[in-house]
Amino acid sequence: DIYMIPKDQDLTEQYIKSIITQLDELYESDVETYDLFYYEVDKKVFNDYLTFVPFEMNMEKIKKRLENGFYRHKEAIINDINLIETNCARYNQSGTEIIDWAKELCNSLRQAVKGSLDLESFKK
Repeated sequence: DIYMIPKDQDLTEQYIKSIITQLDELYESDVETYDLFYYEVDKKVFNDYLTFVPFEMNMEKIKKRLENGFYRHKEAIINDINLIETNCARYNQSGTEIIDWAKELCNSLRQAVKGSLDLESFKK
């Protein structure tokens, strides 16, 4: 099929499982904070969210995409991680703590994708 984009050679099943494990462990390292980024934003509570954020992204969606073989390249995973951070900055007031949390989380997720996340530093 000419429309089929070949997968990166390094997106092996073992690699995908490793990313999922790291995503889970990172989330579990601070559930109270990372819960804000794990699930879809509740539009009943934040009813104007979609006026600021054209495309939602969260950790759960990334995990499902990893599990379902959605990603063809590491860059696509990174793009979705970046979207979490961008969306947070779009919706929230600059200088607020939630933006710092999103940046910290996304930096760690990017490190996981690049294979350089030290999970020991997150264990409490």
